[in-house]
Amino acid sequence: MLGPRPVPDIAHTPLAFRFPKPAPPAATYAQNTKEFRYWTAAEALRRGADFWAVVVPLTAWELGKTLPVLLDEGQDLNAYYDRKALNFFHGPSPSGTVYSGESPDVICHEMGHAILDSFKPQLWGAASQEVAAFHESFGDMSAILSALQLQSLRSDILSTTGGKLAQASRLSRLAEQLARLIHEPFRCGFSASVLRLGDGRGTQFSAARGTARFRYAGRFAGLGLIGGTAASAMGLRRAS
Repeated sequence: MLGPRPVPDIAHTPLAFRFPKPAPPAATYAQNTKEFRYWTAAEALRRGADFWAVVVPLTAWELGKTLPVLLDEGQDLNAYYDRKALNFFHGPSPSGTVYSGESPDVICHEMGHAILDSFKPQLWGAASQEVAAFHESFGDMSAILSALQLQSLRSDILSTTGGKLAQASRLSRLAEQLARLIHEPFRCGFSASVLRLGDGRGTQFSAARGTARFRYAGRFAGLGLIGGTAASAMGLRRAS
């Protein structure tokens, strides 16, 4: 059984966050409650930001010292970073309401956009599909590398894949719940878990801004780059 986790300090610098007040007390909460969403997001963001803080030389976010986080901005199967805040939403599903801000994968993906924008702000809004694809790929890698900071997940991935990180796993299948909801109306011939999973043709199924489209990922994205980076983070050599 896992022991108690430390309470995340969202005000920790250089990459601090701000949630609307009041913050719920640190405790164990049921899923699909606003308290659960708060602490899930706070823990994921702190874990991801602490990882990037020692990798990328940042002293603040692009918009300032603190990045606002808005966990439920209304009904939409969506999440995005807009240089004002990290924005998350909710939407209906056959099993109940789904909150994009309840997924650490989605949370750390959007934080990845904020990290890259703070490091290379000139990429924001560039009129280039390659740059847009790189931004999305960086967000995906942020989600994966943030997840790899969890010892329990690293152990599980090594066990289920036998150390072959190019295989599909909990690590590569990002935001599965949101993916199923977004994918279903379009029936594009992809598996329901493909919202964030590179394929051999260099494409990704993207739900950015709530629309379904194929985005050319080119030489910047795909499982090769992600798998290699993940293997490096785990201290392994990527399987050939």
